[in-house]
Amino acid sequence: MSVRIVRVLTRVESPAEVVFHVRGEEVERVELKPMHCRRVEHALAGLPAEAVPAYVSRICGLCPIAHQIASSHAIEAALGLERPPEAALAVRKLALLAEHIKSHTLHLFLHALPELFSYAYNSPQDVFTLSKAEREYPKRMGALIAFSDRVLAELGGRGVIPMISAAGGVYSRLTAASRDKIEKRLKQAKAAVDWVRDLLYSRRLLDKAMVDKELYDLPERIKLVTSASREELWGEVKVYAAEQELKLIPAVSLLSEDYSREALLTGPAARYLARGGSIHGVMNLLSHIRIRLDEVKACIDAVEKALNEPRLYHGVLRERLKVSDSQEAAALEAPRGTLVHYYRIKRGAIAESRILTPTMINMSTMIMVANRLVELASDLAFPRDYIIGKTMAAIRLFDPCISCLYHTVEQL
Repeated sequence: MSVRIVRVLTRVESPAEVVFHVRGEEVERVELKPMHCRRVEHALAGLPAEAVPAYVSRICGLCPIAHQIASSHAIEAALGLERPPEAALAVRKLALLAEHIKSHTLHLFLHALPELFSYAYNSPQDVFTLSKAEREYPKRMGALIAFSDRVLAELGGRGVIPMISAAGGVYSRLTAASRDKIEKRLKQAKAAVDWVRDLLYSRRLLDKAMVDKELYDLPERIKLVTSASREELWGEVKVYAAEQELKLIPAVSLLSEDYSREALLTGPAARYLARGGSIHGVMNLLSHIRIRLDEVKACIDAVEKALNEPRLYHGVLRERLKVSDSQEAAALEAPRGTLVHYYRIKRGAIAESRILTPTMINMSTMIMVANRLVELASDLAFPRDYIIGKTMAAIRLFDPCISCLYHTVEQL
């Protein structure tokens, strides 16, 4: 007789249930079930369009800036603003870079590195055990979080859910004094990245985990989705096939049912392709740990470079928007991947809204990989508890945001 074993997926943004269907010692299949629904899109109906960025920033505690900026871009386009002020674009980019650093840091130190250390120590690890065994662990994580929070606080008054982007522009600019405070934390942030890089390569943490490499492979026919270019974190949406064929698609088309059942992946791996990487470097979840670390370093370097841009300190911050009836979608790169906001506006208020998050795009692939891992590990006669543990680890390596996964009842 088949029974259900339920595990709570922890160490991710908001919990979820992972349900394992087990017959004796054999794991047959796995399901992922969120534990709540936020109804955000229902709550937006009737709100003034210009109020939306503040509301949607509460969807997720890890990517509020991405939601603010995506909604701002979509509303600006719908209300006829072709391009927000240059100063506003510079502030938005700086804030989004900081958010990428913070989100990736939390994933690396809370999820990815403990999984790698479990191979090195031959026992399960978490941030608490590692903080005792590796004395530099909390210090390095803290340095990266402090750096990203300092950038966000100087732009928006606080490091947690700061209000930075508004429809039409931004609320404030960077000052010379703020720049100096950020620069004081640059050295520690760079040193933290070097420390993690040393763990992966000099101490060969990634190599030790490769004993289970086959369990973490992605589907061969996967398609990777991104709106990133070589220089920017927003733009046209692109889809890469496994053989590296590329096609551009409208952002709004990602909201259609045509894409909901395909093996799609968005996030650092897709951005890696957009910046010239090889498809062979992204076909295993363990390789995404390295890619995320490389993104943290690239974002820190980009922040350092951006601090010297004159448009951060001068120019118009916000344009007045015209009231009109229209609709538009916008896409940008949140830390976990392509985020799409769509709004239909009538008489200056929200008549309809749809939000497609990276975890929603990744959901079908996440379940495919989890069930493939269960099947493969069962064929190899791995113990049931080991299979359950590695399945949970594989899901975490996607860096899912359960808060972003479902926000209307219809999506459950």
